[in-house]
Amino acid sequence: MKLLYKTKKWDNEMAAIGKVREQIRATHHGMDSEELNIRNILWSFLDPESYPYRNPLPNLDEGSVLDMIASNYMNWAWEDYRFNRPSEECIGHLYQSILAYAKSYAIQKSGIEPKNPGILYDRQKGRHIECICFHAAVINQFELFEEYAEGIGAELINAFYHQNYDQARILVSKLPDSKEMYQKHMNRMSYYYEAIFMKDLYMSILDKDESKFHTVLEERIRYVRKGYVMPIDAVSVAMIRFAKTAGISNRIDIIEIPPYLLDNELTIDKENYTLPNTHQS
Repeated sequence: MKLLYKTKKWDNEMAAIGKVREQIRATHHGMDSEELNIRNILWSFLDPESYPYRNPLPNLDEGSVLDMIASNYMNWAWEDYRFNRPSEECIGHLYQSILAYAKSYAIQKSGIEPKNPGILYDRQKGRHIECICFHAAVINQFELFEEYAEGIGAELINAFYHQNYDQARILVSKLPDSKEMYQKHMNRMSYYYEAIFMKDLYMSILDKDESKFHTVLEERIRYVRKGYVMPIDAVSVAMIRFAKTAGISNRIDIIEIPPYLLDNELTIDKENYTLPNTHQS
């Protein structure tokens, strides 16, 4: 069965989200919801006395603020792509997201734990780390985050990014069997490290088995589509980039994979896409 370019869920979500976003832009001088969120997070943290809403946001410290704006930058990048904005905007917002996450993790590594309980819980459980790593690899900026890439999933991304295939084989051997994972997670969609078919995908690259790579990648995409509408499938983009480095060509053409993110000469406007000040005076 041929993999569909996009699903009906994509179009339905596009229509629903598009109406809401246009309403927000119309009432806030053309600002996106993520831009508003970032502004309000910073406002509440840096100048709570002038914050115009009922109560300043709770549990804020610089590390938590950086994590929160990083999440908004990533969502902003997804929406840039979803609504056909220039590629440099999508790439720039992804870059800002990785910068903010790296700065937030650096603060935690210095010994200052985030005050926000949700962020702290995610960090302690190792959740979202692969999300950040995959997006960093997608825009060729993994060096910004590799110091914090812990756990098998993140370490594997690090190994493939740097073409350290001997280390990658050792790490892949520790991954759970793909078919066992499928049985375990049939009724619960999983996207990053514990996602279905990752071991088979990594092994197909290491073995330079192009046919297996494309078969398993399509299986994984079908599985993910059952539960998610991914604006950008960063896992698939990263895996295609890793496969290309190993000599495997890309035959996948779907809406969730922006062609410009597969470009070896991908460029980032680092002068325009910087981080706002998050340090309290």
